Amino acid sequence: MLQPGWAVTRDTTGQNAGFSSDAQGKVLYRDSAGNEQTLYPVFADITELAATFGAFDPAINLTGNAEGAVTARFLGANYTLIPDYTLTAVPSNRAGSAWWQDGNEFYIRNRDASAQGFSVR
Repeated sequence: MLQPGWAVTRDTTGQNAGFSSDAQGKVLYRDSAGNEQTLYPVFADITELAATFGAFDPAINLTGNAEGAVTARFLGANYTLIPDYTLTAVPSNRAGSAWWQDGNEFYIRNRDASAQGFSVR
């Protein structure tokens, strides 16, 4: 899932139209006129994200921002959730899990049975 950034800049590198990535790993789209726009990852199923974590904190508050991240007020603290660009299959050992953690990455099961990773700041 992608969300275009608000700003469009002029590409000064002279690259051809198409997709590339910037130094931070964000996807960039460049049209044939040289206009460039950042495409940010967004949560594929924000409703399921709210429902899953709402089971732990009914007062959870999720607010999307212009760069695809979500600010979450959860259990009295603020967090920034940064979704991955890609969706993945749910591993068989997580078949019954609504969410899980693997190292520093968290995953949420979407209603379509896919999963999406995200990091927390």
